[in-house]
Amino acid sequence: MAFSLALSDARTEVIHLAGIDGQTGSSGRHSSTRLNAVLNRCYRELLSRAGQLGVEHGRQAATGTLGSAVSGEDFINLDIPSSAADVIGVDVNNGSDWAPLDPLSWAQRRDTEDRIEPPNGVGWWALRNGPSVSGSTLTQGSLAIFPTELAGYSYTLYTVKQWPGITSDSDIFLLHDGWDQWLINRAVMQVAQRDTNKRGNWDTANAAWVNADALLMSQARRLNRSGVIIPTAYRGARF
Repeated sequence: MAFSLALSDARTEVIHLAGIDGQTGSSGRHSSTRLNAVLNRCYRELLSRAGQLGVEHGRQAATGTLGSAVSGEDFINLDIPSSAADVIGVDVNNGSDWAPLDPLSWAQRRDTEDRIEPPNGVGWWALRNGPSVSGSTLTQGSLAIFPTELAGYSYTLYTVKQWPGITSDSDIFLLHDGWDQWLINRAVMQVAQRDTNKRGNWDTANAAWVNADALLMSQARRLNRSGVIIPTAYRGARF
């Protein structure tokens, strides 16, 4: 089951295991602000690792109505929310029934008219534009929705929420069994590498992190057991 770990408690453990007691004042070698940044960065890495292993986390939903087709194209544009780290999928509703769109490679975008049929019988979504930056602005990109007959349908876009980072001591990390060992020892490795006299601390933390990562890999199968299934192939019916 999931549990929480306060930022202040995580930082205290990192200080202890890295052996940097007395060096964490505002003007110290390892300030609390920097340690918080390290923990947030390592937690983001942990979520990415868990996602690679198939553990769902941070799922969020955005709803709306599909617009008209892009001028001169055979698809509808759907912007990806700025808070999204990854796209899970898109569902559409024709007014009475919900159905999922099937993912499509951008290379297949010209095959949707008469060459291929969506397995679920409704349509497809494909990544149209990936993330981009302009100055200080980050844009997450957009999806292409096929076919254009879906214009006017309600949609739900499921994405993985970005980890925004936490800064207050009472803020918490969401963890599963063993994830605290992964997070804390990963952070200790980041901190200890700054000090040449902390090689032993780094080695100890690295060994503990390797064990925690192995546990994470085996645990992913248990976490997925009741939450992820292999869909049965069947011919869908169009709306």
